Amino acid sequence: GGGDAMPSCACACATADFAMQNVLLQMGLRLVGLDGQVVARTKKWTLRCGACGHLEDDPTKLFCSRCGSTPLRRAAVGVDASGRRKVYLRKDRRHDLRGTKFAMPAPGKAGRYEGEMLLREDQLLSGIWQQKAARARSAKTAASVFGPEVT
Repeated sequence: GGGDAMPSCACACATADFAMQNVLLQMGLRLVGLDGQVVARTKKWTLRCGACGHLEDDPTKLFCSRCGSTPLRRAAVGVDASGRRKVYLRKDRRHDLRGTKFAMPAPGKAGRYEGEMLLREDQLLSGIWQQKAARARSAKTAASVFGPEVT
């Protein structure tokens, strides 16, 4: 006998929750949608640089690793039939001109800006930004109500 063939699975999961359908498809399980509505393709999110178009897979990044620019925006990413990564961009997206019209404010003036501006990623390694980053990390590692092993 030819025992090399994989047995076919006669089971499937049925759910109306699109988030759960997304997870089931990524796990490679069969899916049966209620009311005939089934997710057609899975979608993951990544960060895309608004200046150079580079894709950042690390969601904690603030700046582009290629050009150092700050406008990292969330973009949907999928895999096409040939196995290559495909980025789904909106055709009607307007370019954000925020921060290009006026000069940077002088430090210490009255208003919303009363401290240092974060302009480069290496500023996080020294000064007040290092303290702010450490404070943010310690706030994220606060004790969970479910126990110390659950974050």
